[in-house]
Amino acid sequence: MPTLPSSPTEKHGFGSGRARAPQLVGTLLALLLLLGGQEVGVAAASPGGDPAPTERALGLAPAGAVKPTQDDASSPGKPSADPSDPFTRGAELRELAQALRVGGNPVEALEPAMEAEALLSQALRLARTAADSLAVTLELAEARNQLGLNLWILSRFQEAVQFLEEARILWLPLDYAEGLGRVHNNLGVVYYQWGSYDLALESFLEALPYRETQADTAGMARVLSNIGLVRLDWRQFDEAEEALEQAAALADATGEPGVRAYAW
Repeated sequence: MPTLPSSPTEKHGFGSGRARAPQLVGTLLALLLLLGGQEVGVAAASPGGDPAPTERALGLAPAGAVKPTQDDASSPGKPSADPSDPFTRGAELRELAQALRVGGNPVEALEPAMEAEALLSQALRLARTAADSLAVTLELAEARNQLGLNLWILSRFQEAVQFLEEARILWLPLDYAEGLGRVHNNLGVVYYQWGSYDLALESFLEALPYRETQADTAGMARVLSNIGLVRLDWRQFDEAEEALEQAAALADATGEPGVRAYAW
């Protein structure tokens, strides 16, 4: 369990740049509107709740309000087409859980998400070839990443961190940059809402190089905006301004007014 500090304001004080806060908030508003209102960044709304209109416009809606994107879940090749084998059934349940979560039904999604994780864990133990082991490992990591998000929505933060960390551990030796970028960002969001701001910032900073490796411009913008939000909470206005300006430039460079970073 992480050490939960006091709020950033209480921990770091207001600093000397309080007058700059409204300007930076304006920059943040413009940036996140450019990024689009569907993507979850640092979550200020209660998980699973209906965010206020301003929060929705800022992209702070809970995960249930996020529409599926291509990279919401990877689908590695299946080692078996047998619908009764644990890999195939686990992958099907993971996809069902994902659809329920994204559709705004995290309570209903939890049971298939847990069952998927158990079946894929069994499939990994049963894998007999290196190719099968790799495919199952990627799917299991995805299932644990998504289960962590589901538990986050339900405010079960400690369990969410546990499964997200397990996903990270599975992806790390594979150097799977796309998944590692997502899971570090997800950990940052969970830690932020849990109140562990130091760990949130650390996670966002760890996510950034993976997004850079993937040349994921929109993803880099999302992570930088999350970093900027933490810095802004800490009244570190110079650092917040730098991160938010970089995020705005990257978001603008995509040329897509509704661009959505792949935080999942």
